[in-house]
Amino acid sequence: MSEIKFSLLIPSRARYDMVQALIISIDRTVADHGSIELLFGCDEDDFDSIHNIENFKQHVPRLNITVHTRERSEWLNRDYYTWLAGLAKGKYLWVLGNDLIFHTLQWDTLLEKFIEDRMVVIPDRIFCIGVDDGTPKPAPHLPDFPCFPLISREAFQVLGFALHSEVPTWGADFLLYCVYSAVERLFYMKQIVLEHISYHTRKVPVDAVNRRIGEIYAKNKPAHTYCLEQVVPRNIETLKTYIEKKRIERIIPNA
Repeated sequence: MSEIKFSLLIPSRARYDMVQALIISIDRTVADHGSIELLFGCDEDDFDSIHNIENFKQHVPRLNITVHTRERSEWLNRDYYTWLAGLAKGKYLWVLGNDLIFHTLQWDTLLEKFIEDRMVVIPDRIFCIGVDDGTPKPAPHLPDFPCFPLISREAFQVLGFALHSEVPTWGADFLLYCVYSAVERLFYMKQIVLEHISYHTRKVPVDAVNRRIGEIYAKNKPAHTYCLEQVVPRNIETLKTYIEKKRIERIIPNA
C-alpha cells in the first residue's frame, strides 16, 4: 500500500454537481491514487452531501475518500480546514474548495518532485506552495497570494493551523501569504493548473454558500485587521525561531 503523501482538505456543503466534477478530475489526473486522500468536511445536517459523496465512492474505487461530519459552524478556517488537517495522514496538506477542477496530469508526481528538490536545502521542511488557480485578487494592489495553499505537515504542527483560526472565512489565504513570504518559504508551481468554478472567476452566479460566507466575512472584518497586526507577526517569529533551531541542529547535531 502506498504512503499517503497528499491530504486534500475539502469543506463541502451542497454543490453536489461541483463535488462530483472535482472528484472525477482528481481521479483522472492523479498518477498514484494510493498516495492521496480526500477528506471532505460536511455539516451534520447536510444529509444530501453526506449521502451523495459516500455513494459516489463506488465510481472512483481507487481514491481514498472519507467524509467527516460536524455541527455547522461559521468558522470555516478553524472548524473545517484546521479540523480536517488534524485528521489528515499526509505529508502535504492542501487547502481546497469544492468548486475546483484539476487539469494537470500527474500533478502529484510533479508537486512532490518540486517540493523535495527544495527540501534538500530546507531541513526544517517549512513551506507553503501556490499553484495556478486562476482566481483574481479582490484588489489590484494585492500580491499574488495562493488562494488554495499547500503546506507541509511540519508547518501545520509548528503553527497549529492550516488557515488562521482568528478569521472565519475569506482573507486567511492572504494572511498565510504574509507569514510564509516573510520567512522566504513561499513557493509557486504554476505548472499545476486548477480551474476555479466560482463567481469570483465569473463562471457561475453567486449561490447560497457564497452569500453566507460573504455575510460572515462582512460582520467579522475587524478580525482581519487584528490578525494582520497582532497574530501574523507572532506567527512569523514562531517560524523564524523554529527555522533557526533546525539550522543549528543541522550544523551541530544534538545542539
